[in-house]
Amino acid sequence: MSRYYGMNVTVSGHNPALAEAIQAAAGEEWPFEDWYDSDDQFTAYAEDNLCGGESEELFTERLSVAVWRANGGFCDVTVDATYLESLPYETHCLDESDYSRLINTRRTTLRTTLTIDVNYDPAVTDPESLASAADRLLETVLSTPGIMDKYANPSFGEFSVLSSAANAAPDSSGTLRRWVLYDLDTDALLGTKVYTDHDEAVEDATQANDILVLPLVIQGIDTVNQGEEPGNE
Repeated sequence: MSRYYGMNVTVSGHNPALAEAIQAAAGEEWPFEDWYDSDDQFTAYAEDNLCGGESEELFTERLSVAVWRANGGFCDVTVDATYLESLPYETHCLDESDYSRLINTRRTTLRTTLTIDVNYDPAVTDPESLASAADRLLETVLSTPGIMDKYANPSFGEFSVLSSAANAAPDSSGTLRRWVLYDLDTDALLGTKVYTDHDEAVEDATQANDILVLPLVIQGIDTVNQGEEPGNE
């Protein structure tokens, strides 16, 4: 009866001039081919069958005798034997919750901007302080286990105070510029968001593959009378 093993042998304390002869002798006992030298020792690994009921101990003796004879004297021979036919293993199996979690993390993600209106007392606080407080509030809420599972656990950035809406208005020539994202794979718009900032559109486009940033240009807007109530002329 044969048993399949992986044998790693290390030889040290040998006569360096006889290294090749020792390696050849060891190769006659086990199919060692690739030897690796390190300082004053060399090592090799190979897999084969122990036959005829030979044990790991008897193999070590057989190999050591061959090495000693080639060396012309004693040297250290260390054998690490691994029985390959019955290796320990662990079974791993994922469930549907893992499927949902892993598939969601691999989906194409988009970015959106949410705005909130806050009424506050300027004698007590200011917009930047309110933004910081909102960050802490959101962090506390999101720390609740499972609270955003049904929404695929989106990530939230920090609250910030909106600057002036200069980008929302047409320029001096009466031209209004907006941008949308176009999916080249589906030949359709990606989402319904219309961007007032080109850099933001480009940044979101990089979150997915084959996305094109398309400009929307509206010309001829009356910037002089814009915002006037009808009949005020």
